[in-house]
Amino acid sequence: CRAVIKFHVGSDTPFWRDTGFSGQAMTDLPIAPYVVDNSPPDGSLDILLTFIGTAGSGDGLKWSDAILNDRGARRGAFLNALTTLFGPKAAHPIDYLEKDWIDEPWINGCIATQAPGVITRYTNALSEPVDRIHWAGTETGTTNGGYMDGAVRAAERAAREVRDAL
Repeated sequence: CRAVIKFHVGSDTPFWRDTGFSGQAMTDLPIAPYVVDNSPPDGSLDILLTFIGTAGSGDGLKWSDAILNDRGARRGAFLNALTTLFGPKAAHPIDYLEKDWIDEPWINGCIATQAPGVITRYTNALSEPVDRIHWAGTETGTTNGGYMDGAVRAAERAAREVRDAL
């Protein structure tokens, strides 16, 4: 379980695409270990997204408390990382949004992570009924596990299973 801060930056143009980049990056930069183009399909917004781990992130992701505890420092570090990845246009977003999930009392900042091989070996075990018990939850979703969409899909699947079993 990891506590995370989620960052979005908005741009007036998809500058990363203009230079031939997809907007997706896997990096060794601690403030932006994974970046994705989170723009909606209709092209109405141009958004890059990343998560950074905080509590329980492990030794592989290190940054100073000065960055973790200061929103402005986090913003600056994230924009510097994006500039390193995608060029100088990344330094001037038209919008910046972050969400520190540890501040949510009912979520506690956690996202699920699994050890290598767990998903491919045991995914079905999470959702297969046991006698009359049917499982539903974000981790049992066949797509988008860890997200509300995955939870809704899992609930719909479990409801169909119960209906079919009656």
